Amino acid sequence: GCSGSSYCAPKPSASDSGSASWSDISIAAASMAKRYKVCYNKGYTYDRYSWYQVPGELQVSAANYTWSTDPTPVLRSTPTMSITVSRPPFSTYTDAADWRIKLIRDFYDCNAVSTDQRIAFDGVAQPAADSGAPTGYTGPDGESPDYAVWADVDLSSLETERRQNNYTVCFSDQGGAVGSFFPVPNRDGSPIFTVEKLAGDSSQRRDL
Repeated sequence: GCSGSSYCAPKPSASDSGSASWSDISIAAASMAKRYKVCYNKGYTYDRYSWYQVPGELQVSAANYTWSTDPTPVLRSTPTMSITVSRPPFSTYTDAADWRIKLIRDFYDCNAVSTDQRIAFDGVAQPAADSGAPTGYTGPDGESPDYAVWADVDLSSLETERRQNNYTVCFSDQGGAVGSFFPVPNRDGSPIFTVEKLAGDSSQRRDL
């Protein structure tokens, strides 16, 4: 993607005089099936008229799993919340008792870091990324065939931060095994879980 008005990355993984290809690209699934256009640029990425659509579309199926929170929205003053992960019946056949989640800052990869250490499940912080405990993630407090609930997620350490915090909800249906986490969207389609700031957090003194 483009990280600035005139710079796009990554470069092609392979190219010749007539073609270019990119590998290891992943597209996070949404709560509904999506179609994407593919556009290319010959080098003038700052010029919006220099982008050209490639014939055809990419089709991405709907996510098998989605999440929701109680309460909604979640504010930085919210001391605890519950989070529920669910799936359509018969979409997958994993045991909900083996489901695991972690909440990571939205700029990290799901399999690179552990849950933000300021967030605790059942009063216990999940293992740090370098703790050597890759499967120490808390299981659900309750489950049925097609959903699981984590009922006591402690957010109280975020209360003093006068800003918005964005997270990715990472999910594993394999008991938290190494490399098994992937991002899942909100039931409303959003890929991000936001701990929202309070109304007065963005205000500034007039004399500043």
